[in-house]
Amino acid sequence: MQDNLRSEDPGWRQSSGLILAVDAGLSVNRAMLFDGLGNLIAESRSELSIDQPMEGWAEQKPETIWNATKENIRGITSKREDLNEEIMAVGLTAHMHGTFLLDDEGELAREKAIVWIDTRTGNLIERFRSEGLEDEIFKISGWKLITSMQLLHLIWLKENEPETLRRARCFMACKDYIRYRLTGEVLSDFTDASFTGLFDNVKRRWSDDAFLLVGLDPSIAPDIKEPWEIGGFITEEAARATGLKAGTPVTVGCGDVAAMALGGGVTEDYQLLANIGAAGVYERPVESPLYDWENKNYTIASHAVPGKWLLQANQMSAALTLRWFRDNVFSGSITYKDFDKLAAKSKPGASGVIFHPFLQGERSPFVNPHAKGLFFGLTLKTELKDLVRAILEGVAFAARDNLELLTRMKGKREFEVVMGGGAANSREWAQILSDVTGYTVKIPKVNEIGALGAAILGSLACELYICHREAVENMVKLEKKFEPNPEAHMEYNEIFDAYKRLYRTLEPFYKPKGKR
Repeated sequence: MQDNLRSEDPGWRQSSGLILAVDAGLSVNRAMLFDGLGNLIAESRSELSIDQPMEGWAEQKPETIWNATKENIRGITSKREDLNEEIMAVGLTAHMHGTFLLDDEGELAREKAIVWIDTRTGNLIERFRSEGLEDEIFKISGWKLITSMQLLHLIWLKENEPETLRRARCFMACKDYIRYRLTGEVLSDFTDASFTGLFDNVKRRWSDDAFLLVGLDPSIAPDIKEPWEIGGFITEEAARATGLKAGTPVTVGCGDVAAMALGGGVTEDYQLLANIGAAGVYERPVESPLYDWENKNYTIASHAVPGKWLLQANQMSAALTLRWFRDNVFSGSITYKDFDKLAAKSKPGASGVIFHPFLQGERSPFVNPHAKGLFFGLTLKTELKDLVRAILEGVAFAARDNLELLTRMKGKREFEVVMGGGAANSREWAQILSDVTGYTVKIPKVNEIGALGAAILGSLACELYICHREAVENMVKLEKKFEPNPEAHMEYNEIFDAYKRLYRTLEPFYKPKGKR
């Protein structure tokens, strides 16, 4: 566990008090302390492992997640004896699509939760498509079937672990399990519910029709509330475990996708989120649930803002591609700042090298789990700087491909991009993204925008702010701005066309073994 207390920060003297945010990622668990103006005061984090007992399986023990959470919270509360008196609320967010099961006694019905990178349900998707069930689920939820969907997790359990599902009183998401351990309350929120495939995203309620369509009992669904509402209060037991004050309010919370949009200040339909971490998450707020009836390439989900939905597209491998390059070419002996310097020495277009970042296949704007990454256009004159720049450009092209998917829908046409994730630490990458898309790119002061989004929810729960607009205006600070270079943008337009044509040309070669 790593922790850092920034006691010299003037935020310690804010009369408005402090908000603790819990951000439980799949591989990193964080507790972060913010003041009422969105300044990061303290943080504690730890890494988590993923159990993969069989090919395609990915699971985590909820108890392990809880242990990491309570240790990271204590990593903050232990810094000052009276600190828990200043914490006004706890905001929650976590990775989505995980299936956590509780029985009638409030105990785990399954020792391990199935998490979103698990692909064991692939054969179910093929079966549902052949039976026409995918189209029926899409009509209700606005979601095509993907392996991470809780609907499919539950069907898999029904067919392979029927006793587990019989014991389960309800399913919930990761942040819901953390709230349960903090408060004893069992419920979920609209953002996580909207990702399940069992939720009507137009009527904003669980769909009995969806449950019955796939042979599931609707009673297994948890009650749902708005993310900014109070979801419970710290129990005496949780207070002893975490160092928080018993009775401190805890938000219902939201999934990390919605938290990132909120923490980046992306609440209006002219704004786009490009969160380029290991994967890429691209989002646009809209005022009505716009289903992608034609292509089913983007998804629709509830936002953590009243009266708003999120159009969302996901890129499988984004900044992960640069880490892959570092680990396999340099064995980790080069820093990301070194990569920035190298990329800056190569000109737009990377001396003719095009990179496809499909190292784990792709799921948006096209779905092809068999797509492969590649460098195209290598010559004897190609240098390391060109390869590095080609990676940054390739990820930016994939980002543009996804953002164009979201901006084809009705609405304003003058967009700006808020960039989050690890790539936002790279000035060169931010400028490339601006040049490739032609949009202004803004960078938040706080890089961990998911945690900040959770803190904003906490500020609303304890009534530090009376509305989302006021909270965002005071807590979100966009401190860097990158404008597109017109000449570079024109050049990138041509390369982007080549990037897409190259994939279309190679697509017939991307087939499962034995079918080529």
